[in-house]
Amino acid sequence: MIVRFARHCNLPVASWSGPRRFLFASGTPDMLRIAVVGGGVSGLSSALHLSDLAEKGLVSIDIYPGPTSQQKRDIGVGVWSTALLPFAASSRQSHQSIWKELLAKGKWLREVGYRDPSGSWLARSVLPSQSFEQMPGLLFLRESDLIETLESALSTQEQTTIRRVHEDSMVIGFANDCNREWSAPLMLENDVISDNDYHLIVAADGTNSNLRQLHEPGELANSVEDRQYAVLRANAPLTTEQTGCQGTSFQTWGEGQSMRFATVPLSYSEGSEEVERQVWFATTNSMEILNENCPLQRKDALLSAFQSWHDPICRMIEASPAEEIMMERAISHKNALAPVTNARKIIGEAPSTDKPSESGPCLVFVGDAFMTVDPILAQGFTLGLEGAYHIRQSVGLACSKFSSDLAFNPLILRKALLESHKERSSRYTKLLRATELVQALGQPRGSHTGFVCKSLIRPSMRVTPEILKTPIFNAMLKYSLGV
Repeated sequence: MIVRFARHCNLPVASWSGPRRFLFASGTPDMLRIAVVGGGVSGLSSALHLSDLAEKGLVSIDIYPGPTSQQKRDIGVGVWSTALLPFAASSRQSHQSIWKELLAKGKWLREVGYRDPSGSWLARSVLPSQSFEQMPGLLFLRESDLIETLESALSTQEQTTIRRVHEDSMVIGFANDCNREWSAPLMLENDVISDNDYHLIVAADGTNSNLRQLHEPGELANSVEDRQYAVLRANAPLTTEQTGCQGTSFQTWGEGQSMRFATVPLSYSEGSEEVERQVWFATTNSMEILNENCPLQRKDALLSAFQSWHDPICRMIEASPAEEIMMERAISHKNALAPVTNARKIIGEAPSTDKPSESGPCLVFVGDAFMTVDPILAQGFTLGLEGAYHIRQSVGLACSKFSSDLAFNPLILRKALLESHKERSSRYTKLLRATELVQALGQPRGSHTGFVCKSLIRPSMRVTPEILKTPIFNAMLKYSLGV
């Protein structure tokens, strides 16, 4: 596979001998040292996907969890099968355990669809729960269960493949102290320099990534766009029977003020009891709601905004304790970040170094650090998990026992990361196009588009037979997932 990739990149493997400067005392090749920065879903899955290479002695992995490791909420989240199948397809025991535990803690969504505020169905579909060859499936579970499953698997791996987890170390950038080719140490809080220097840094430290800010500060790539609405979420303590939804998940689109409402049934074990909740989220750009700091008054304003919408929307909001309704501004990055294949360009050269300017470490972004997207199609965790697997594939291409001082080919690593970026960017482009299409149809802006949507598009969707609408609905979902 490495040979095939090298030929694709016009990089003959046989002619590459690598630098011959740094041998360990044992005389073994210098393995690829990786720092994973961030302890959320993207960081944890990156370390887990890379751990098989650590077992083979090709890489060493250090993890700097940072504050993202503290975010564990009981709110329900969805993960598409495209992000989970690498765990299911793996023969590794840790990956099989992750797959089985996630299946035990979550449930596959089945009946899904879009509605209008009157309750009329605009489009519906049935998602698969087993075979995903024709159509991806969507697993729904608590965010805390997702993170704890990955953490548990990583804790097991830490005994064998993870070199060190730096629980109390916050990465703020690179240290300007490079004594080796192809690598650099990290700068931690309080001007502390990491003990190790690293060939590859995986930035999984979220939307406000410190490492992202080093990438041409002030440029468009670092800009965060306010999407001009807020997302409110909660778990309503209602059973499926009480809602009357019969287990069907739906998303209802309004015609102004960026209003929409969605709900998904969620069940999980709590001790010996099976708990059932209705996870819901609502969006709005109402300044009355956005500027209200009192949870009770904000809930009242939310109920007032959705009072004319179909049942059981207001009953779900009413049943949710005001203090448990979370509100976040919807934001997104304007651009995805390409990997930095020579981080020495953003580190700067140490005055005393004699290292070539082209022999710096690589920096690659994943999850929200790569690109935070508008939460319209609920693919945030999916994108982070997919990105982690892409990084593993790139590193795997570069790792081979060359007769040199390195257990990997740094030039192939750079090429592989750039090729992977093209593929990931294509995936994001499809998602963004689908997002804009759904936004235009579901939340039209302006009087003209609002009239077209209300008077033409939605009436047409109501009378169009399901046999025609369902394939279109499924095609849009598949396109947004890059399938």
